[in-house]
Amino acid sequence: FLSKVHLAAIAGVLGRHCPIGIHAIRLKILTDANCQRCMKKVEMETARHFLLHGPAFARLRQKQFGSITYSESKDIAETDISHLNKFVIGSKYFIDL
Repeated sequence: FLSKVHLAAIAGVLGRHCPIGIHAIRLKILTDANCQRCMKKVEMETARHFLLHGPAFARLRQKQFGSITYSESKDIAETDISHLNKFVIGSKYFIDL
């Protein structure tokens, strides 16, 4: 069972409407769209980066999904929602969860 808050966070990440990167700048949450977690100034922070291949989340991705990286968004879309929920919560990206 997922709470409304958790479901909203997952939907936000999958729909790319969450406080990450460019969208966070539009919401005036961040002033820099580069990934703050990966500490690489060349890595644009996006939902795709967060879910699929951001190095800062590699261990968590391995634990929840069984793979350090994903090449395609469809791989995540086919993932059990409980694993995706644990990934989003475990990332501590969305502090209010």
